[in-house]
Amino acid sequence: YERDRFYVADTVEDCCRLLGGNDILRNLGERLQQECQQLSSNVAAHPSGSVAAEGYHGVEACLFAFKAIARYIPNDEDVVLPFVFSAVLLQLPADVPRLRCTMNLTVGKYAAWLGTHSQYLQPLLPYLAQGFAVQNCAASAALAIKQLCEYCWDPPLGEPVLELYEQLTQGQQNRIAPNYLEIRDELTILEGVCKAIARELGQNYKADPSVMFGRIVTPIGNRLVALLAVQNDSSSNSLKAVVWEMERLTVIVRFLKSPRNISRNGEPTLSETLIAELMMQVWDLLDTLTLQHPTDNNLAEKICRLHKHAMRSCGSRAYTPLLDPFMTQVVRNFRQSCLSPYLYGASICITEFGHDPTFVPKLFELISELSTTVFTRLTSLEDFTQHPDVVEEYFYLIGRFMTYCPEPLVVSPLFRTIIQWAIVGLHIHHREANKGTLNFLENTVSFGLSIAQSNVHTSEACKAAFHQAIVVEGPSVVNNLALVLLGDLPAYCLDQGSGSVAGILWKLNTLCAELVRQWVVMAISEAPDEAKNELMKAFIMMAGRDDFNAAEGNSKACVNAAEGFIRARLAMDESSLDSDW
Repeated sequence: YERDRFYVADTVEDCCRLLGGNDILRNLGERLQQECQQLSSNVAAHPSGSVAAEGYHGVEACLFAFKAIARYIPNDEDVVLPFVFSAVLLQLPADVPRLRCTMNLTVGKYAAWLGTHSQYLQPLLPYLAQGFAVQNCAASAALAIKQLCEYCWDPPLGEPVLELYEQLTQGQQNRIAPNYLEIRDELTILEGVCKAIARELGQNYKADPSVMFGRIVTPIGNRLVALLAVQNDSSSNSLKAVVWEMERLTVIVRFLKSPRNISRNGEPTLSETLIAELMMQVWDLLDTLTLQHPTDNNLAEKICRLHKHAMRSCGSRAYTPLLDPFMTQVVRNFRQSCLSPYLYGASICITEFGHDPTFVPKLFELISELSTTVFTRLTSLEDFTQHPDVVEEYFYLIGRFMTYCPEPLVVSPLFRTIIQWAIVGLHIHHREANKGTLNFLENTVSFGLSIAQSNVHTSEACKAAFHQAIVVEGPSVVNNLALVLLGDLPAYCLDQGSGSVAGILWKLNTLCAELVRQWVVMAISEAPDEAKNELMKAFIMMAGRDDFNAAEGNSKACVNAAEGFIRARLAMDESSLDSDW
């Protein structure tokens, strides 16, 4: 049924492409008027209500078609849509879930039109709010509210939507009335609230957002304090409630943003300052949470995600006071738990602060301590195989360091150790972990190319350390990459994206062609002649990246064909022996 409705909507949209949106809208408007008139007649003839509920199928179908063509209707349309959002809306019953759901979605699709016709907004918010008391309608009502907040600004929706959000959340907690609001729907509304407040700040530069901000944040802080007060409650429900509060905070941090033109002289904007203050206020609560639940991967992921969006929303200047405590927390928690989200959190620190030389020593200390924990916990291929998420995030972390601020790592003894463990990572039968390992290796070779092409300023000590690492570890790297091509190691990413076998070999060949050819000759000595010739031809001719990828693919195909022939021949020999016996 839903598939058929999708096809109908697609067909109506095709009609708009052929005939134009206005003609289709006019025809739909005429049909909607007919359905409404017929419905009124049926209701008058059968006031019991059952016939009325069943008779709304025609109206719902028209609204569904209106929703499908929204992108083709201009915002200055003033004939059909006023009828839809005034007369039709007033006739809709409260107890027909499918009809209400379709109307909710239609409201959201025409949010841009409603933004330029604010006179129709007044009855819409109460209508949408009623949907949270109707089963299966909460998600569509929440989405419509968010879309209205994104497009409607005159009058600003910050205050009315915030009041609605407060009523819904308080009613849900106190169970005052039936409420089908789930956490994902609440987060959708909260996103809309934050966008509406941010838009209001953009229009009124003198507005003080702290009052509205406090109305959103204070209840979350109070609930977190109450949850943490029960020290011994480690039940799943309690932990789930904590995670929900993290989700709410993350939405606020992501979407409550002042326009950049409010900032003066490079100072943080109002919202950046508020978010930084918020993170400082909840810092002790978050730290206590991680100590109470040290091995909960979901909680670690939510907290690191919160900090990621806080860094990006605040900017490096506003978040700087929190950087040292966060890195300390990451190192401590990872040492205790070995959970991969903390490695991801460290990666975000490098992305946001690695471009500033003043932070590089601290970031290097961060990855050094994390590396110590990784290599203490993971001491063999079996350990790597059992913790693929840690392997993936660790090598992505080091890959980012090689991209943003590689010099301290390159001149340290840790650099060659990481390369050696990356070679072990190539043996893991896990796509994402394998990809992370290749990403680190390719970023490492890319840094070498930048040195050779004088694209970055580096010390002589760094150049010498990098050259020594390539000369010593290069043969093992190339040999294992050749094993990937020969089919002896997992081949998850031959030539796709940043972090591939082809990318590493091509860049190595550009960096140090003579050495690489020597290593490759030794590595593929036992490969089929056709595969060897194809690959060596690409190395010798210094092929472009696309040609190199093609040569590598052909080599892999030749190896597979040869292996297939050998397996078939062995099967024939075994069959012959069996028949002779």
